[in-house]
Amino acid sequence: MRTWGVEHNGKSGRHEFTEFYTSAADDCLRIVLVTVGDRQLAEDLVAEAFTRAWMSWRTVREHPVPRAWVVRTALNTHVSWWRRRRREVPLDPGNPAGPGTRTLENAQSTTIDDDLATAIRALPGPCSAWSRPARAPG
Repeated sequence: MRTWGVEHNGKSGRHEFTEFYTSAADDCLRIVLVTVGDRQLAEDLVAEAFTRAWMSWRTVREHPVPRAWVVRTALNTHVSWWRRRRREVPLDPGNPAGPGTRTLENAQSTTIDDDLATAIRALPGPCSAWSRPARAPG
């Protein structure tokens, strides 16, 4: 963990951050909780935001409203997580290999849409190579 050798207003960075965290954590959590609606997610977001605040404490302590910095960081983190996960497809528990993957158990029931397969095969050059059946070795 970092320790700051610099004092600000007669207080060490660690002591000053501890006071800030103690006084602001509950308020920041309430604001983020109201926004995201999930307590566990809000706690994770606020913890991440306070971690970032600690890592950038020299800058954050100079911010006009450090609590707002923490809340904004937590909400920005939420948006970033959402953007990364919004296109994820949940894994089908019955098919651990992934959606659309053929296994011995589901080979009969999973088929590619015939119109889609025909359109892909009609593509020129290497674009359609993946859709052709693999040849048996030998």
